[in-house]
Amino acid sequence: MAEITIGMEAKMRRISAGILFILGLVAATAWADDFWTKKNWKEWNKAECNKILEDSPWAKRQLVQNSSALTSQPSASHDASLSPNIGGVGNLGAGEITYRIRFLSAEPIRDAMVRLEQLAKDYDKMTDEQKKAFDAQMDQKMGKLRADSILVHVIFEGNSASLKSFLAQYWEGFQGDAIPPDVYLTTDSGTRVLPLSYTIKIAENEFDLVFPRTQNNQPIVAPGAKSIKLMIKSPKILDFSAKVFTIEFKLDKMSFGGKVEY
Repeated sequence: MAEITIGMEAKMRRISAGILFILGLVAATAWADDFWTKKNWKEWNKAECNKILEDSPWAKRQLVQNSSALTSQPSASHDASLSPNIGGVGNLGAGEITYRIRFLSAEPIRDAMVRLEQLAKDYDKMTDEQKKAFDAQMDQKMGKLRADSILVHVIFEGNSASLKSFLAQYWEGFQGDAIPPDVYLTTDSGTRVLPLSYTIKIAENEFDLVFPRTQNNQPIVAPGAKSIKLMIKSPKILDFSAKVFTIEFKLDKMSFGGKVEY
């Protein structure tokens, strides 16, 4: 009887695993349908807006992991003054730093942000006058983006309070005209395009990078280019080594409304 029970349990586990696998394929197929090419942005639901903002041709996520125990005295960033004296950090376990990157100058990203605001404010139930006022507010907000620039928005997160604190101190250390090192755009040609400006919003753990669309009177994305890449240097924090990583965006996937958006 015990053997029969064990056999039934194993069979049920296999069936459950198969169902989960099929559901995963269905979900992947649904997202692969590129709903933004067939559905007006004013009809996007909350999940679709979040998909555009978090995992789409215009938005990527980069995970930086360190699986070793954090037992050493923390060292912080580009400035020794940023290393607080917190002896006895102890075993904090595995660490993770997440960077979420969005091309804020890309129309679908802005549309998703506006649509989320619409959903939050019950836009569809507003009067015509209320809609007019709301639209004007959103136009003013989004109109602040310069058409001749590429705006990249970066949100940084750590999976512990200490990691969050040190990350915030590092990125906050660049003020005024200071630009973080090893942060730039590049394309197939290999040319580095440095930011024109860097703006930190420390309360939200995020920053904006403004890049030019042209360099030496030439578009930074040449005709026929395959991708545009953002390089970011994640700092030396705790037992994380400094690391420059690459986030690649495929230009052939970034078409929206009949043109490539970035």
